[in-house]
Amino acid sequence: MLSFSTVLALAALQTPLMNAKVTSTNLDKPGIDGISTTLANMEKAWNTQDVDLYGKQLDEQCNWVNVVGMCWRGKANVVKAHAVYFELMFKGVPQSIQKVEIRGFGETTAVAVCTLKMGSYKTPDGRVMPENLNRLTFTMLRRDKQWLIASAQNTIVDPKAAPFNPIDADKDND
Repeated sequence: MLSFSTVLALAALQTPLMNAKVTSTNLDKPGIDGISTTLANMEKAWNTQDVDLYGKQLDEQCNWVNVVGMCWRGKANVVKAHAVYFELMFKGVPQSIQKVEIRGFGETTAVAVCTLKMGSYKTPDGRVMPENLNRLTFTMLRRDKQWLIASAQNTIVDPKAAPFNPIDADKDND
């Protein structure tokens, strides 16, 4: 049986993330909408290379682990690292959120797992990375009326590993 918040989430597909499938458990519609707004702002900031908007979505104590394991501690360092990589390898590289699963833990904490499509890019050492799916896990905190990212961890989804996933619910890798 679906929880009340899941039914609300499924009924409220009109979130700020208009092109993403958003599901939720244990979180009310204002929480879902708030987190969706933060994630929509992150997507917009990425696609416009707007580091100021990017930074406005982060908690001051934010930690970020990128796809190759680099760890950036504190909002200023997370913003600086993204600014450097926007110039170095992600200029004009599109990113679009495809799916979001949100789980609330009380009224002020949630985890959002996003599946996003990342455009092709060239790494600093010259490797060309093809378009891929990423799974980005956010720990979110509600500060006043805004949901902010307190922690993030990004993983490239390996399509060759997907057929060996023992859990059927994720075999489609979306």
